[in-house]
Amino acid sequence: MEVKELISKSYDIYIVSGLFISILIAFSVEEFIYVFDKNNNYFKSINYIFPLMFSICIYGLVNIVSIGLSFERKLGRQTIVFLFFSIVNVFLNLALIPTFGIWGAIFSTFVTYLLITIALGIASNKVYKIVYSSKATCFVSLGAIVFSFLICITL
Repeated sequence: MEVKELISKSYDIYIVSGLFISILIAFSVEEFIYVFDKNNNYFKSINYIFPLMFSICIYGLVNIVSIGLSFERKLGRQTIVFLFFSIVNVFLNLALIPTFGIWGAIFSTFVTYLLITIALGIASNKVYKIVYSSKATCFVSLGAIVFSFLICITL
């Protein structure tokens, strides 16, 4: 198997398994909170688990989609992307947290991680072209949207 094909397959496996693990954790966390939180201080936090877990899953894709920058020794571009989106994250937090509270912080985190992953994927593909599966990306995006909607209607 060629290296580019292996990286593409790794992307598919990671993104689909990341969605399922995020959903599994979101479903099972209630039992953990029930066992460890006898005073119900953290019960509301159950609603935040899936978006945060999925954000971390998206951020983990950075290790796959930016592999071309490592292969071609262009890591300075990666540093620029991280610095730029760190500033974007600060401004998003300043804009969203006063109005939306914790949901503003969660949205800011998700958007920042998503933009970092997209920007590094684009930069990496300019120097080392890898074709990623749009089917897996669409499946995971749709699954995350549906699951997020289900969480929202249960709030």
